[in-house]
Amino acid sequence: MREAVSEIDHPHRAIAPAVLVGEDQLETHFQPIVSLRNGTIFAVEALSRAFEPHTQRLIPPATLFGIAEELELLFDFDRFCRRKALERFASLSAEPHAITLNWDVRTLARHAADPEPLARLVDEVGIPRSSVIIEVLESRVDDLASLVRFSRAYKNEGFLIAIDDYGTGHSTPERLARIEPDIIKIDRALVHGLSHSRAQLESCRSVVMLARRLGALVVAEGIEDEEDVVAAAMIGVDLFQGFAFARPGASIAEVSRFACDNVRRYLPAVREESRRRAESRRRSRKRHEASVTSVIQGIEALDKHELDENLEFVLDLHPDVEAIYVLDEHGIQLTRTALREPPRRALFRAAPPGADQSLKAYFLELSPESPRYVSPPYLSTASGNACVTHSRYARTRDGLLVVVCCDLSVDVDSM
Repeated sequence: MREAVSEIDHPHRAIAPAVLVGEDQLETHFQPIVSLRNGTIFAVEALSRAFEPHTQRLIPPATLFGIAEELELLFDFDRFCRRKALERFASLSAEPHAITLNWDVRTLARHAADPEPLARLVDEVGIPRSSVIIEVLESRVDDLASLVRFSRAYKNEGFLIAIDDYGTGHSTPERLARIEPDIIKIDRALVHGLSHSRAQLESCRSVVMLARRLGALVVAEGIEDEEDVVAAAMIGVDLFQGFAFARPGASIAEVSRFACDNVRRYLPAVREESRRRAESRRRSRKRHEASVTSVIQGIEALDKHELDENLEFVLDLHPDVEAIYVLDEHGIQLTRTALREPPRRALFRAAPPGADQSLKAYFLELSPESPRYVSPPYLSTASGNACVTHSRYARTRDGLLVVVCCDLSVDVDSM
C-alpha cells in the first residue's frame, strides 16, 4: 500500500489511506469487552485510528474507509488494518485475551471462500485462532448467502464470528439463525438509555433470549453509565463494552486496568440489585404458594356443580390471584375463567368452558409423581398481564379429580 502514495490524485490526498500508512499516521487502539460475572477482560476490540499529518486531528473512521473505497483501496486497506492490529496485539498482550477484528462487509465477496490468508497471518504472529473474533456489520449485508458462506468458512478454520450492531437495518432472527454467530453485539442505539426505556429494555431482553437459543454470547455495546450496566446485567447480558468501562486506547494493559477498576466499581450495585430481586422473588413464591394452597382448599370444599358459580367468591378471598380456572383430568376446561379485572385490551380473551388446555405445560407437566407445577413468567392471553400459572391436582367434595389453575401477577422484570 505504501507504494501507491505517489499515484493518488484525490481531493483528500493528505488523508488518503496510502498516504497515512506511508507517513505512519495509522494506529491501532483497543477497547476492552468485559465480563461482569467473572470480573475479567473477555476480549479487546481492535480499532484503527488515523490522524491528519499536520493537525494530528482524528479522522473519523467512516471518512477514512469511505476514501479508501473511492480510491478502490478498501480491500487492501481493510486487510492492512487487520494485519497491523494483530501484530500490535501480539506484541502487547500478556493476558489470554481474545481480539475482535472489524471486517468491512463491502469486501466480503473477495474473502468469502478463502480464510487461508488470515489463518496464515494469525499463525505467523502466534495468536490462537480461537482467540480471534471476526466482527461483521450484519445489517449492511444485502447478500445474506455470501455472509453465511463467509461465516462458515472462517468458523471451519477455528475463528469466532461476531455480529455487530444487531437490532438495526436488516437484522432478523432468521438471518442470525443462518449465520450462527458465536457473539451478538446489541446496537448502541438500543443499549444507550435502556434503563429508562421499557421498549429498549424489552428489545434487548429479546436478543438475550434469542442468543441463548442459538448458543451465542451477548455484548451490550456503547454502554455509558451505571444504571444501564445494572439494567443490562439484570436481563442476562453476558459481556459489556463502552465508555462506562474504558475508552479505546493504544495500551492494552492500561485500558484493561481501567476497565477492571470500573468492573469493581459497578459490581456492588449489580450484586445489590440481584439480591433485591432474588429476595423479592422468594417473598413472591412464598406468598403465592400460600394463596394457591388456600384456593385449593376452597375448591375441595365444593361439589363439581358448585365450581363455576363460586370461582369469583374464591378469587375475591385471594388478592394475589389474578385468575382461576379448573380443568378435568383430560385437560378440558370445566369452568369459565374467573378474572379479577377485565382484559386490558380487546385482543386478550379468557378461555371459556370446554377449551382444550391439554397441550399447555401447566397440564402436561402434572403427574401423580409431580402433582404441582409453576410456569415460567409469561404474558397472559386472558388478561394481558405478566403472570405465572400454578397448577395442582385437587378433588372436589364429591370426589371428582380436577386440575386447579391459578394465574398470579408478577413483576414484568421477572419475564
